[in-house]
Parts: sequence; C-alpha cells; structure tokens
Amino acid sequence: MLLVLAVDLDDDLGRKTGLSTPVLGRDDVEDAATRLATADPEDSDVNVLFQAIHTRDQLEGEGEEVAVAAVTGVDGSDVKANRAVGEEVDTVLAALSTGENVRAIVITDGAQDESVLPVIRSR
Repeated sequence: MLLVLAVDLDDDLGRKTGLSTPVLGRDDVEDAATRLATADPEDSDVNVLFQAIHTRDQLEGEGEEVAVAAVTGVDGSDVKANRAVGEEVDTVLAALSTGENVRAIVITDGAQDESVLPVIRSR
C-alpha cells in the first residue's frame, strides 16, 4: 500500500480550523483543506493538502492502492513537533492495518517541515 502523507509541522491546520488530527481519507483531507483555505487562503499548507489529494487521485488512477492522510506537529518546538508527527503517523498506520508494508510519499511546504522525514522513515 502507498500512503500520501501531508505534513504540517507547526499545526496551522489544527490551530486555524479547530480540527483534530490526524486526518485520514480522501474526503476528510479535502474537507480539512477547504476549511483551512477558508480560514487562511494564503497558508501554504492549503497547497500541501490539495497536492496530497491530487497525488492520491493520480496514483489511484494508475491502479495503485493508495491512502491519503494529513498529520501535524505543534507550533513552537521542533522536537515536540517531530514527536507529535511521529505519534500521528503511528495512529494513521494503525488505522490502515493492512498487514502489508506501507510506502509513503511525503508532501510538505518546505525545508523546515522536511526535518521530520527521519521520524517518518523510522515508522
């Protein structure tokens, strides 16, 4: 299985919309993206969420079994944010419970969010 994972390290999604994360599933991620776009249309995480949906749809059209999810960290501390993302990735993987290996495509809005890649790889 392939997981398209949108990462929002500083939790703009939760802070600006009040949504709980992780968000799992195409419809729920699309709803989250729309809510964030409504709350703050200039937030770059809006593009991250819509790109995750687009990537998922494109890959599924190629016959791949694909899931999409959005995970967030916390604002202020990179260490705490990375830990929070790791916990949310664990929750997503448990929810998928496919029994097969899960590969991931990680989508972020920049180098700072990519600092969490080693945490995701460890899962």
